[in-house]
Amino acid sequence: MKPLLPIHYRLEIHFGSFVNDAVATYESSTPFLSISIGDTIDLRSIDNFESEIFRNFGKVTDIIHYLYEIENRHIGHVKGVCVELKKLKKN
Repeated sequence: MKPLLPIHYRLEIHFGSFVNDAVATYESSTPFLSISIGDTIDLRSIDNFESEIFRNFGKVTDIIHYLYEIENRHIGHVKGVCVELKKLKKN
């Protein structure tokens, strides 16, 4: 039986399409909380961007997961989240 390998988690935020490079990535040794299609993500928390896009909120439009293994080192779990700009309702 193979020894259990540690799992590394990565969350990638993509704007508009998974074809586009991730605009932000976050890594963790523990799983990220659940994210569902339709959820709102505060894009203002993404730093290093001066674009108007990152002064808004994003609506999750698609999610993809993929797994990989680096032999005898670790298993990776990547969660890709695709967002589009979301207009917030005024109270």
